[in-house]
Amino acid sequence: MVTITNFIRSTILLGLLSLQMASAEVLVIVNKTNPINNISSSDLKNLYLGKTREFSNGKSAVIYNLNYKGKAREQFEKGALGKSKSALKRYWSKLIFTGKGKPPKELSSEQEMVERVSSEAGAIGYVNANSVNDSVKVIYRIR
Repeated sequence: MVTITNFIRSTILLGLLSLQMASAEVLVIVNKTNPINNISSSDLKNLYLGKTREFSNGKSAVIYNLNYKGKAREQFEKGALGKSKSALKRYWSKLIFTGKGKPPKELSSEQEMVERVSSEAGAIGYVNANSVNDSVKVIYRIR
């Protein structure tokens, strides 16, 4: 009887941990010197869909994406852009084919994202909340 109770408790705990990990917060980050303190969802979407390459203050933006190794990109695309991986692939394929756009450069890790954003004045990217440190500034949250 004790082992069944322990099994049930363990199963419930694992389920709760899975839920917490699945709903981890993704943060949009910029260089600390960037005067932007927050960004609207429409401005963020316009940057990541290549409709603009400037922040709302007119300063140039260097836009970075994570690769698909982790869940952060998928959560970012669904939460901030409202698009699935396949929808975005079609979107960018069309823009590339017509010569009207180029997707953001992909970085291989969240650590690389934080390092790149902290070292480039106009950089913008996103990472899981547990990857953020004081070398960057958070301007948007995706849950």
